[in-house]
Amino acid sequence: DRSLAEAYRKEVEALGFRVRFMEMVTGPESTDVFNRLIATKPEPAPTSDNENATIEVPVLSKEELGHVFVASENTSIIASTVSALTRRADKVPLIGLDTWLANGWISPAQAENLGVSLMGFYAMNAAAEETDLFREEYIARYANFPAPYAYFGYDAALLLGDALDTYGIDFIQGLTSNSEHTFRHLSTYRFSNSPDNQFVPIYRVTDGKLIPLRN
Repeated sequence: DRSLAEAYRKEVEALGFRVRFMEMVTGPESTDVFNRLIATKPEPAPTSDNENATIEVPVLSKEELGHVFVASENTSIIASTVSALTRRADKVPLIGLDTWLANGWISPAQAENLGVSLMGFYAMNAAAEETDLFREEYIARYANFPAPYAYFGYDAALLLGDALDTYGIDFIQGLTSNSEHTFRHLSTYRFSNSPDNQFVPIYRVTDGKLIPLRN
């Protein structure tokens, strides 16, 4: 969690963003996150009947927060953050991990209503025709729904086959020298001078389906 948070902070600061605060939180401290996000303060709001009238506004405004990124799979922290942002009326954007949805730590309805962005490698593009086709063929052959690793294994086999066909026995060098997307099926791969996939997909739930924000 800490490594992911540090990497995220480094990236957003390089893009010109200012990190308002960054903290390491444990499960028992998740109520602190909740209280901080819903904390309010009085602000003058005079009316024709009462010039001393006030309204309660968030201590941390949407403009100050920008968005909230939770680099954790701790269910208490996830629940506290989602609950706090749900109580706010200003719809502060939340960025989390796609495993939240896969493990049921946040419902598709919550993710859609809050406009939560989910990043990671475990989600499949539900809008892709290839995803539907693979699922249908898998069910027809095995009489069962494919697990996530079935999709990933299918992807890996196709990626390796395409790479061997395109680059021959030097396919690793060919893949790492190509900075563009090197695959076109269920997932996207970009190796960019690295043996590891450098492309991190980000999804949102739209009409109950996971849809990538970009390809």
